[in-house]
Amino acid sequence: MNDMEIKSNKLRILIAIILIIISYVYFRFINFLPTTISYVLYFALILISIIIAFISKRRDVTIGILYGLTFVLVSLIFIFTFFTEEL
Repeated sequence: MNDMEIKSNKLRILIAIILIIISYVYFRFINFLPTTISYVLYFALILISIIIAFISKRRDVTIGILYGLTFVLVSLIFIFTFFTEEL
């Protein structure tokens, strides 16, 4: 591994950790959802964030992360509207 690959891997790990922290804070303050649903969404977001951070083969990791976050946000909006209509 050269220095660029090591820096790229460290950047991916850092971005994954930041996404995990953001998702934890975000779901910690959602009170209108049942606890089990919020934890399922939280772990799904952690899993997707880590997968995106490590599988992204692009040189510009932030583009891959933003693309993944867009997918996650669209999924969350769909899930929230589905559950609020069911309740």
